[in-house]
Amino acid sequence: MHSSRYTSSRFEAVRYALALLAGTLLAACNGGPESAPLMHATLKVQSITQSGNCEDVNVKASPVELQPHPPLLANTKELITPVKLTKAADGVACTGQSLTNPMAPGKWKFSVMLPSDIVTCEINVLPGGEPITFKDGEQGCGGPSTVVAAPDATAPPATGAPPTAPGDAPPPPATKP
Repeated sequence: MHSSRYTSSRFEAVRYALALLAGTLLAACNGGPESAPLMHATLKVQSITQSGNCEDVNVKASPVELQPHPPLLANTKELITPVKLTKAADGVACTGQSLTNPMAPGKWKFSVMLPSDIVTCEINVLPGGEPITFKDGEQGCGGPSTVVAAPDATAPPATGAPPTAPGDAPPPPATKP
């Protein structure tokens, strides 16, 4: 009987130690970045047909400024997301939608080559955000907190003033006599 009581108390001690270890591991995992939900950005592309066909496109996403401590499995490097385009009922428009791989929250630069031009923008990607939409013929992308890419430096100013050469100072403001 002595040996069974010794074995029984030893078994109880091992059980207690394993339960304590399991509880500690679970507490360490809850609420940390590893357990944060992964987020995927929804990409929407609206384009036009090329020779009567819709050509699939690739959307490139590059990190600009990511939030610290992203979820463990979130992508923090450049990624490419293919978007399959299908012809709309009008026979001219092409539309498609795709989800990215898991992304770390923060500012990302997106670019996609469409028939009219390369569309580029920087946008904050956050959980539960709106879809990021690219439209052929329009610069920038739709979505929350959109920051359109820098304008072309060779384009004339929108105010109607004559363009200035690099290094030229702008004309002084007009004064009333």
